[in-house]
Amino acid sequence: MVEQQMFIDQLKLKLEKFTDGKSLDFSSTYEDGPAVVAFARRPYGVPVTKNLLCPLHVPSGTEIQKGYTSPPILSLAQIMAEFHVRRQILLSKLEDQDKVLHHLSDQSDEEEDNAGSEEKTSYKHSMNRTWTQNHTSPCFLPDLSDMKCRVDKSGLSNKSVLQTTQPQTLQKKQQDTKNLASLSNQSEREARELEQKVAQMKHEQSQIQKKLCEESEKKKQLEAELQQDQQQIKELLLKMELQQKILKLKDKEIAVFKKKKNNSAATSQKLQKLEEQKKWLDEEMERILQQRQQLAELEEDLKKREAIVAKKRSVIARKKPPGNQETEV
Repeated sequence: MVEQQMFIDQLKLKLEKFTDGKSLDFSSTYEDGPAVVAFARRPYGVPVTKNLLCPLHVPSGTEIQKGYTSPPILSLAQIMAEFHVRRQILLSKLEDQDKVLHHLSDQSDEEEDNAGSEEKTSYKHSMNRTWTQNHTSPCFLPDLSDMKCRVDKSGLSNKSVLQTTQPQTLQKKQQDTKNLASLSNQSEREARELEQKVAQMKHEQSQIQKKLCEESEKKKQLEAELQQDQQQIKELLLKMELQQKILKLKDKEIAVFKKKKNNSAATSQKLQKLEEQKKWLDEEMERILQQRQQLAELEEDLKKREAIVAKKRSVIARKKPPGNQETEV
């Protein structure tokens, strides 16, 4: 992009230099233009006098002012438009110049063929008019023979001047037209080349801009995807942190549960021992009660037996005599 912009700036500078040089060449080629055009556009009925031919010779001391314009700081489109306008102006001036030159050559041929009769009459009328305007006294009348001599001399001098100046001016103008035509052709060719280069550069610039737009869109998409991935990574990290916290809590709960379980196992063992002891005690109590019951039954049996024995003794004692009782005692 930077190289293309530098190349476009170089083309602009070349175009500005070319337009300025062409304007300078045009002004230098047409330094003597106003006098010639003034000479060519005079009324052809009036002959040319020495006073009228004086503007053709420019004094050496006087300098013709040339108009220079600074290079405009404009865009390329405006420069090209100005270039086309100048080219059209040059072409129109060249066409007008060719018409004037052809008209002058035809007029000179007709004047040489017609023998100058009309020039004499027109010159007489013009001289009369100028003389009547300059002299206020109506009584003064010029001599006709003097007037005829002056007319003849002026006609001969005008013809000699025309014969000497016309070929030179025609050759000069033809050379100028050729130079201007070649310059115009060269300028058109360079303008076309510049337009082609500018169009190519614009096309390349548009292609580069399209590529830049596509790359920017891809970059935006990638940035959006990266943002989404980063967001997903953040969410996953948060989930992992929560899971770690939950795992820690669960580990704590498992440890507490294990402790409780261990404690419950110890208590269950104690309870089992207590239950075993209780059962043993119950069994012992039952055994003791059974033994007591058996003892009570035995005591009753003994008492019954003692009572029976006592009864038997009493009965036996009643049945024996008294001496036997003493012996028995």
